[in-house]
Formats: sequence, structure tokens, C-alpha cells
Amino acid sequence: MSSSSIRNHPEAVGSLGKPGPLPMQPRLELSDAPVWISKAGKKRIGQRFWYVVHASGEFSTKCREENKAGAEAVLASFWRKYMTGLLGEHAPDELTIAEVLDDDHAQKLKLAVTPAKERNARVEKHQNTTIKRLMGGLTIGDYREQHSIDFVADYVKERMDHYKEHKETEPKDPMTTALALLKRVKRAVESFVSRKGLLWTKVIYVPERRKPKRAARWARKQELARLLWGCLFEIDKTTGKLKTKEVVGADGKVRTVWIRHKGEKKRRLYYLSRLIRFIIETGTRHEVSLMMTWGYRPDISCIDCDGEGHGLVHRRGYEEEDTTKARPSSPIHARLALMLRRWARMDGYIDRLTGEIVHDGKVRYLIRNGKNQPYRNYVDRPFKTLVRSVGLRWITVHSLKHTSVNFCYQAGKTRSATALMLGTTERTLNTYYTDWNEEGHHAEVLAEFDDPAKRAAFRKLRHHDPLPRPHLRRYVRPVAETNVTAT
Repeated sequence: MSSSSIRNHPEAVGSLGKPGPLPMQPRLELSDAPVWISKAGKKRIGQRFWYVVHASGEFSTKCREENKAGAEAVLASFWRKYMTGLLGEHAPDELTIAEVLDDDHAQKLKLAVTPAKERNARVEKHQNTTIKRLMGGLTIGDYREQHSIDFVADYVKERMDHYKEHKETEPKDPMTTALALLKRVKRAVESFVSRKGLLWTKVIYVPERRKPKRAARWARKQELARLLWGCLFEIDKTTGKLKTKEVVGADGKVRTVWIRHKGEKKRRLYYLSRLIRFIIETGTRHEVSLMMTWGYRPDISCIDCDGEGHGLVHRRGYEEEDTTKARPSSPIHARLALMLRRWARMDGYIDRLTGEIVHDGKVRYLIRNGKNQPYRNYVDRPFKTLVRSVGLRWITVHSLKHTSVNFCYQAGKTRSATALMLGTTERTLNTYYTDWNEEGHHAEVLAEFDDPAKRAAFRKLRHHDPLPRPHLRRYVRPVAETNVTAT
């Protein structure tokens, strides 16, 4: 609420004539007759009058108990006068950030009784100069959260340009300094409001510094196998081996078996294994894979295949609006068709006996949670739990898409074919998915050096150019100056 609305509508702060919720808010209270009303021969015993009680004291309205309307008018006049005087001196719409910083600096200089505190006050004065230059003219009433964001961006850009022009200066992190300056403004405003006893307040927004995200890394084949094994069996994260237990068979022999997951956890991890294999084979983003359904649907991503699993993977419905993310359809290759045919029979989309598509109108999701329901949000948390349970780190669900691209590179597939099968473009592959892993890079180099044609061409090379320093050139020993003088 602005200062003008508070002046014009005092009842907006609290109900007049009733005890207010704030200790500083004035209110009406009944009390006995004051001394001034008792006169000789005219004592008014038993009469009560309305008093205005406020933070600084109290005074009488000179209105009797039955004249409550007159008392409320006096209270409203007092409250309007009080708020006008208070906000007229320090109104938010007229108070600038520069004035608040100057007042805070003067207060700290007054309390600086040691040389160390005086130095700190001088340092803060230099900081105030930077703040005033970027946002000093802004009033407290006009401040918005976007001003803090713009301040950080402007300060970071200014410092980065300075470091480019003065390369001899040791660069520092400008983001840390910008956030510290905003915290300085926040403390100054809070101190100003508290010291002046103001009824308004203003919170200065300080953006949180997010941790830099690690680049999505690919998963090696052994790490991927470990995730898939972890979806079926329990793995000891310290040793990386499958947990075992001893069971007694019907013939009385003791056997050692792996411990499988049970219950809801078993179902949830099974569908996570589906998600992993589907992303690896198709390169589909995980948020699209979670909404993948069986059948040709108009409003959602779907798998349109026949009884043998062949068909198309539609990453968006034909009536769904397109976005900036490329989500084209791609054909189903042979290895993916085998997986989809097995999953479709398990989900009831393909009849197990006849092998025909079941058209019953049900919406069957490819990926479901532990309660056999579709995911309503992202799958980051359950995937991180799986990664930690098998003793791995720094593998995210989005890194599966990078892994899919790297597997295509290692298999020798062209970029055009990879872009078509993974539902992206060659430009995107060259820009974001060129993080070759070490194994693939070594394999590519060995294949190039072990190529028979290139080896034969290397053997036919003839070096006819002279060496930079022919080793048959006569060596001339240098003569010392002393020997020359002696001769």
C-alpha cells in the first residue's frame, strides 16, 4: 500500500474504535471522568469517557460513553495526523536508496569507536559509491525485484569489460561482489526502518547464487550395465558387487542366489530400466519419454507400431502444438522393435495369443511409477536414488541422451542417420552432443592408424627433402680466443 493510501484511509491499518493488532496502533478505551470535569457542586459520579491510547501515552476525547461516534472521529483525526507526519518525513515514494545508504553510513561512523570499525566504515562508503551509481536514484516505493536482477547483470558486465580492457589486472568473481552489495542495501534498509520506528517495510531481493551445473556426461557401457543390473538386483555400493544370500532348495542343497527387489520398489525400478533402454535406443528426452503411450494418439507422444513392433515413434501428438525443441517422428529399428514388442505384450497393447493390436480405448503409458501410475513430474529424484544405490556419481537422466549419441558415433553411424533416428538435427549434434568419450576417441584413432590402405600409403612415402641439419656435414671445432692470441 502506498503512502497516499495510508494517509487517506487510516482504517486500512486497523479497525477504528477497537484494540488494534499492533502495539503502536492507537485505540479507544473507556475510563472514569477526568479531573477537569469535576466542578464545585457538580460532581458527575459514574460517568465514563473515551480515551485515545497510543504508543506515547493517552489523551481524552472529551466524549462521553454514549458519544462513541464523536470519539471515533477524534481517533481518526489523530491517526491521520500521526501518519501524515510520520510518512511525510520518510515516505517510501520520496526516499531514495542513496539517502538510506548515507544515513546508514553516518550511523556507523557515529558508532565507530575503534580504528578497525572506522576502516570498515570507509570501505562501506566506497561500496555505497558503486551502488549509488547503478541504483542510487531509485526510490524505496518504486523498487521491484527486477531491479536487483538488473543490478547484478549490469555490475557483472561492467567488471568483465574492465578486465578485458585491463588485462594486467587480476580478475575476480564479480558475481560474489554484486550479491554482497545487494546484501549491503538490504541491511541498510532494514536498519533505517528499525531505527526510525517506521510502520512500512521493504524487502530487498538478493538472488541466490546457484551452483554451476556440471556438463551432462555420457555413461560408459559398464556404468550403464551396472544401472540395469541395479534395477533387478540389490548391489553393494561399496564393492560394486551383487548382494547374495543362501537358500535351501527342495532337494536340500544350499545355493547362493542374488537378492532381487520386491514389492513396489521392484515395479518402480523395472520401469526405470525401461526408461533407460528406451532413451538409449531412441535418444528421446526423458520428459517426452515419461509421457509416451501406446497407439496413435492426437494429443500426446506415442508409439505407433504393429504386432511385430515395427512402426514409428512420435515424440509429439499430431494435434499438439510444436515447441522450440525439435521433436520429429523417427522409424523403429530392428533392435528397438524386439524390445517394444515384448513390452507391448506385457502392457496388454498386443494380444499374447493372436499377436494383434488391442483396440480397447485404454491409455497405456510406457513408463510408470511404483504405484503403476504415470509420472506427473520429472523423474530426477528416483533416478538419482538409483544412481547412488549402485555406487555411481555425476550421471543424470539427461546424460542418457548424450550416451545414446556417443554410442551411435562409436558404431560408425553417420551424423545424418544419427540425427534422423534420434529425432534431432545435425546442427544440434555438432553444437551440443560432440562430447566424445575417451574410449570412442581411442577406437577412432586406432582404426585410422590400423587402416590397411593408410598403412600401405605410409610405407610408400619417400623422403627426398634434405634434413634440417645433415648429419654428414663436417663438424668444425670452435677455437678459443686464448689459443688464437697465443699463436
